[in-house]
Amino acid sequence: MKKGNLKTNIILQSLYEVLNVCLPLITAPYVSRVLGVENLGIFSFALSTTVYFTRFAHLGTINHGTRSIAAVRHDKDKLNETFWSIFWFKFITSSISVLIYILYCLLFCKDNKMVALLLTFEVLAAAFSINWFFTGIEEIKVTVARNVIVRSLTIVSVFLFVKTREDLYKYVILMSLSTFVMSISLWTYIHKYIFIQKVSFSDIISHLKPSLMLFVPILAMTVYHTMDKTMLGILSNNTQSGLYYNADKIINIPSGILSGVVMILLPRVTSLISQGKKDEADDLFRKSFELTVLVSIALSFGIASISNEFVPMYFGEEFSDSAILVMLLAPVLIAKAISFTARFQFLIPNHMENEFAMSTIFGALVNFTINILLIPKQGALGAVIGTIGAEWGACLYQMYYVRKHIGLRQTIINCLIYTAIGIIMFIAVRIVSTIKLKIIYLLMLEVIAGARIFILLSLVFWKITNSHIYEIMKLSIKKDRI
Repeated sequence: MKKGNLKTNIILQSLYEVLNVCLPLITAPYVSRVLGVENLGIFSFALSTTVYFTRFAHLGTINHGTRSIAAVRHDKDKLNETFWSIFWFKFITSSISVLIYILYCLLFCKDNKMVALLLTFEVLAAAFSINWFFTGIEEIKVTVARNVIVRSLTIVSVFLFVKTREDLYKYVILMSLSTFVMSISLWTYIHKYIFIQKVSFSDIISHLKPSLMLFVPILAMTVYHTMDKTMLGILSNNTQSGLYYNADKIINIPSGILSGVVMILLPRVTSLISQGKKDEADDLFRKSFELTVLVSIALSFGIASISNEFVPMYFGEEFSDSAILVMLLAPVLIAKAISFTARFQFLIPNHMENEFAMSTIFGALVNFTINILLIPKQGALGAVIGTIGAEWGACLYQMYYVRKHIGLRQTIINCLIYTAIGIIMFIAVRIVSTIKLKIIYLLMLEVIAGARIFILLSLVFWKITNSHIYEIMKLSIKKDRI
């Protein structure tokens, strides 16, 4: 089986992640105004609960499946056997998770039980999800095309059917079903790569240990990514949950893009390592690390610099208190970028699951401790502080192990310079914000000024240092196999 073109896959995956997060944001101003902050808080809390059950349904098979498929993609028979054994393993864990989730809804959900039950499709979607297979064979076009179509139809449906604050149930149904449809839609294409085959129970259960090894850190990571919304729903109120939900949504746009770009390199790094090409894998890591952190710094300081003007205009005055939350959350993007690169391009390809697990457990403990202390009094602000502590804690923990194996001194120095450029951009944009203009024109001026300053200063730095930052975007894949 031929490998996909790496440059094309990066572009497609970036496009997919942009559309995956940005398409729902088309509806965000409309939904925020129609449903209101309290209804969004209800949805946020209920959705955060389904995430735990969904993670159990996957049980680490997303990363394990991608890595396993990438390792055997050149052998048709092994590829087929690996696919079916992983699929049936995940189907079993998903079925158990769906049953437990329904019991949870019926027995423990006193308020908004119907909202929770309607989100069952979010958990059920995990049983049929096979994105990991297409990522493993580096075939991204299929997932991009189908998911964009489903997302687009969902957006149209929201505008057609969600009209008042009483339409919360309709909104929940549309969001839940879209996830389920995206999962089953990929099955119409799988026959081009896979044929039906029986696999033994021993083959199926063989995936338990490696999946569990990856599940522990993923569960911990889920806890400190989702715990904020869950604890806000328990320790605070729906209004605080709604404010945090929209602030988090803004940060998730670039976070999804960064994760997608880094994730697409996982099979390539895995393949290089499996063939003993460590130096080549390390070089790819350095280039990817610098590029990813560069982009995250630009996005982080850019978002923070315009949040005061953007958030109230975009979500409505009811969400104006989310502006400070967005500004404070923005630097988390840098920590996420570092963690994504360390995780998907070093720890997982090198089977360092224990180090990955410990970093995420550490992050979860930091998040829980800060949340339990601050959320009751500070609400959404306390949740933001908890997220900052968790993300940076896990990030630094992972990089401690990475630096033991890969020299990153010059790369880190470069990233510190990009941070200084980001700070200069932030200050410049806040100065621009004092100009008296209509809000839409002021925002346009801020974005243009910020982008030009960051790009110009970066170009000067690259010229002085003869940087090869663009090389990762110029990588092309030869027709022959690695």
